[in-house]
Amino acid sequence: MNSFGNLGLLSVGENSKYNNQHVKKKKVDFDEKETYDSLKLAKVYSSHHIESWGIENIQEHRNQMKTSIISHYMK
Repeated sequence: MNSFGNLGLLSVGENSKYNNQHVKKKKVDFDEKETYDSLKLAKVYSSHHIESWGIENIQEHRNQMKTSIISHYMK
């Protein structure tokens, strides 16, 4: 689970609010906010797989993010 595909960079305060919550609860809390804490987390929580988020989803998301970053910087 500790992977770039499961990483969202947050402030210390925001991170502590999500700490030790199930991904479903984290999504509810994220969706209730007026602004995004993280664009990367917005991508994660908009996944139709979020209800069963696991290793395969994390790896797929990691690969998508790596492709996006490489594509951006190779322009």
